[in-house]
Amino acid sequence: MMILIRQELFKLFKKHSTWISLIVMMVIQIGFAVMAKIHPDVFNPQETYTTGYYATTLLVFYLIAASSSIITMEFQYGTIKNLLYREYSRGKIIISKWITLLVYSIAWLVWINISSLLIKFILFPKVDLGANLGHGYTVLTSTIVVDLANLLTVWLILSIVILLSNLFKNSAAAISVGIIGSFVTNIMSGMSAQLVIKWPWLKWNPLNMLQYPDQILSPSEIHLTRLTLTQLFSGNLVYIVLILAAGYLVFQHRTV
Repeated sequence: MMILIRQELFKLFKKHSTWISLIVMMVIQIGFAVMAKIHPDVFNPQETYTTGYYATTLLVFYLIAASSSIITMEFQYGTIKNLLYREYSRGKIIISKWITLLVYSIAWLVWINISSLLIKFILFPKVDLGANLGHGYTVLTSTIVVDLANLLTVWLILSIVILLSNLFKNSAAAISVGIIGSFVTNIMSGMSAQLVIKWPWLKWNPLNMLQYPDQILSPSEIHLTRLTLTQLFSGNLVYIVLILAAGYLVFQHRTV
């Protein structure tokens, strides 16, 4: 299993797109930081810091692209046969890909937080990371907690993307479907809140779980989700496990 994980990580970090993505993200972070420096009335320095200078928004698309292609590329280029010939079980192959994506997503999140801190100390030394935002959170702690919550909800989306990627042999098609699906999911997520208000039993739908990060800093949103933070956290985990399990079963029976 560890050999498979190392191989997957090696392939990810050897891809030109990974390093191009890193450069693009740094340019975007610096660009928004400079805009916040020049126009603080439009781009609030404290708020832009909490978003990683908008890198966290971009990260979702990076992870969708990685999740969409990590399986489809094996079938597109026929490398899945090599793995199976080396007597790796299908279960080990797909689980190694999940673990690789988790490590990859955490690595990106760590990098965004480190780069954001560097930008903050260079351009915005007066921004107080210890400032109280209410509900027991400071600027720094709220950023970390919300980033982790976002990682959980993003993985709910990624689990669906991984499941759908089993239906494609072309990575470009899988990535396109994944990104379009993300936009549709976000739109429907807003609509879900209105439906939950009208029909409370719909509060357990997976789209409602995506409100978890927002409710951490705005507890009053419980009147929209009708779920506590613990329930939202648990709901995300349960859906992720169930969807990944469905993807596991599909992968097991997929024709090579």
